[in-house]
This record gives sequence, structure tokens and C-alpha cells, in this order.
Amino acid sequence: MKMRNNVFVFDSPYCLLIYCILFNHQLHDTIYIYSDNVSLRDINFPGKERYIIKKGNNKTSKIFYYFCFLFRLIINPKLRKLISNRKDYRFLGQDHLFFSKPFLNEFILLEDGLANYRYPHYSRLYELIIGGHTFGRSTKVNKILLSGMIDIIDPTINDKVEFFDLIAAWEKLNSVQKKEINHIFNYCIEDELVADVMILTQPLSEDGFISENEKIRLYDEIIKEYNDKKIVIRQHPRELTDYSLYFKDVKVNKVKAPVELVVLNSPMIKTAVTLFSGGIFNIPCREKIFKGTSFSPLLSKHFGNISNKFEVKGKK
Repeated sequence: MKMRNNVFVFDSPYCLLIYCILFNHQLHDTIYIYSDNVSLRDINFPGKERYIIKKGNNKTSKIFYYFCFLFRLIINPKLRKLISNRKDYRFLGQDHLFFSKPFLNEFILLEDGLANYRYPHYSRLYELIIGGHTFGRSTKVNKILLSGMIDIIDPTINDKVEFFDLIAAWEKLNSVQKKEINHIFNYCIEDELVADVMILTQPLSEDGFISENEKIRLYDEIIKEYNDKKIVIRQHPRELTDYSLYFKDVKVNKVKAPVELVVLNSPMIKTAVTLFSGGIFNIPCREKIFKGTSFSPLLSKHFGNISNKFEVKGKK
């Protein structure tokens, strides 16, 4: 029997990275359907067939591009074929995008972050477009692949969930497969980080919550906690702070490749630390430390009480 081609529907580099690792043998036989997310613009896609869906940046443009997408489904013969011959394809990816719904058929949902573990909340308009049963709650979703970054709140999806270990899956790939994934995301092996601890910074001064000097003092306290370790700072893309001016002995990482891929290529990194960035939960390392706002009265003043109870330890 002929193997079905995969149709991968997605919107984020992290979801794409998971797909590239877990479904590595199908990369060249995949039809990629994704948004015009700026973070996907420089991706070197291995498949021959791709469809970029514009999504807009405000309510009016989002509605406009939604109807453009529906019209495209009608006039594009290849997209029409996907919809009318669903049994000939295997559909995977994210089910909560405005362009996901037509492709939900025995769907395999891939993790995209913390939202997969919580109850979804949408505006009435968006719920009208995508339906209320997202993140695996639809009967058209057969399987949900999660890393187990935190506990699942909604027990109704438990029967569909299968857990994966991204580190173990990456280590099973051979050097050629890893090299191809690195190429897809424009990662150079020279970008490998020799460090024990990665600190994920946040654009707190750029967003006007605190001054740059106050931000530096916060990260200085964290760095002092690990002064016996090799440390690397993973700078947030929106930050303007030049951390190398303040921390001479700490390497600063600014590469555009997803931080998850950077860590997979840097096996020395065992611990990731953040003040309260949810992005830490995606990172495939053994220990993840979420400081919360109780770490500093200054943070509590601006952001309220964000608990540090999310400290997560990976599998041994």
C-alpha cells in the first residue's frame, strides 16, 4: 500500500522543530502549510510543496485574510485536492490556527507550548472561525504529542496524549539527519554553546517596566548564584541591552535559530533559568528553573505574584 504523504499545518518554529525530529523520514514528502509568521521567513524548507497563509496583524486584516484563505481553497486545485481527498493524506500540526479547520481529519496534534496544557480562551469572533474544540478537544483529532513540560489541566484529552522525549529523539538521529535539521533552521555547528547554565532574559526595560540598570541588577543576582558554572545568556530578540558590556565572563547568544535547537546541539547545557518567561518550558534540558516574581519586590510591584512553583526537572 502506498504511504500517505504528510500535510503539516503550523505557525511556529518550535512546532516545526518537533516535526523535523519526530517525523524526520517524511520531511521531503511533506506538504507544508504555514502562516506568514516573520520567524518562519528564513526557514529552508525541504519539501517541494508549500503554501503560505497570510494572517494579518489587526482584527480587520485578520478577517480579510480569513476570507482570502477560504477563497483560495476554492480556486486552488492543489488545495482543493487536499480537502476532497483527505483519506490520501496524513494531517499533522496545530489545530487552533484560523486555517487549520479544513485539514482536521484523523489529525495528529503537535505540541506548541504551554497552551497545550491549559484550557483555551478566545474571543467570540475567533471561536466562531475556528470552533471551540481546539488543542486536541475535537473528535477530528486522534492523537496529541506532548513533551510533558507541565501537568495537563484538562483530563478530557488524556486518552489522546502520547509523550515524547525530544532529547532522546534527537540523540537517535544520525549526523546526516541532524545536519539537515540544522540547515533547515540556519544553525551552524560553530554556534554550539560550551556552558552548564543558560539564562533566558526578557525585554523588561524595552517594554518600559523597569530601567536597564534595574534589569542588569536582577540578572547579576542570578549569575552570582551560578558563579561556579559556565553561563550563557540567551538574549530575547526584542532586547537592545548589550549584556557583554555588563558581564565580561558570560557568553551572550543571539543566533536566530530556535533556542531549543541551540540547546540540542549544546549537550553541556543541563540547566535553563528564567525570571518568568514561559518559553523556558519548551527548552529540552534536564532542569528548568522558573524564578517567578517573588525573586524581586521590583518584579512583584509590576507583574503581581507569579509563582516559582513551575520549577521543572526533566527525565533522568
